[in-house]
Amino acid sequence: MTSLVHFSIQDEQIGIMTLNRPEQANSLSALMLEEINQIIQEIKHDESIRCLLITGAGSKVFCAGADLKERRLMTEAEAKGAVLSIQQTFIEIESIPVPVIAVMNGHALGGGLELALACDLRIARAGARLGLPETGLAIIPRSRRDAAASAPHWTR
Repeated sequence: MTSLVHFSIQDEQIGIMTLNRPEQANSLSALMLEEINQIIQEIKHDESIRCLLITGAGSKVFCAGADLKERRLMTEAEAKGAVLSIQQTFIEIESIPVPVIAVMNGHALGGGLELALACDLRIARAGARLGLPETGLAIIPRSRRDAAASAPHWTR
C-alpha cells in the first residue's frame, strides 16, 4: 500500500512531511489524517528534529482541503466527525514543539490553506492561489484560522 504521507529526516534534524495524493490535489482523506497524526506524534518524541517542513507532492497543489469525494459518501454524523478530525489535526500541528513551515508548492484552498495557517511560517511559490472558497457560500471556515493570517506569530 502506498503511503498517503511521506516523512523523512534531512541533515539529521529537518523533518519533511509530504502530502502524497497529487492525483486528488493532496486532499485530506480520513486515512491521510491518521498518517499525519502518527507522524506528528513521532516528531513530538524525537528531540533531534529541529524543524518540520510540510509540503505537497506534485507541482500544482499544496493541499485542496478536505476530500469532498470521500465526504459525499459519509452520513451527516460521519461528516461532522471528519470535520472534527481535521480540526484536531490542525491543533496537533500547532502544538508541535519545533517551528513548522508550510512550503506551499502550489495552490492551498479551504482546509489546505487552514493547514498552512496552523503552521508557524508559510512560504508559497509564485503563482500559487490561496483561498477559502467556502466563504463564497457564506460558510465560515470552521477553524477560524483565517485571523491567523494577519496575526504575529510566536517564536519557538
